[in-house]
Amino acid sequence: MLDEDEKPAVTTDKRGGIPLYLISNVIEALVKKHGDAIFQIIIQRKHHHKFTITVENKAEQLLSVNPESPAPEEGDGHG
Repeated sequence: MLDEDEKPAVTTDKRGGIPLYLISNVIEALVKKHGDAIFQIIIQRKHHHKFTITVENKAEQLLSVNPESPAPEEGDGHG
């Protein structure tokens, strides 16, 4: 569990205005920068052929999960 004093650094790396042909280069650079800390990479098309790439790390995901409401057990609420 995370103590209140020991919160992980929350970093979202967002790059906008990326043309289609450079997406792979930008993703490669972001993976080299963030490494194993990456939780997800989101690619959104904005206008014309420009894209926004967002990289979220695992620390952000841990902060967004509510530990007081655990996942339902198998069979809970079905039927």
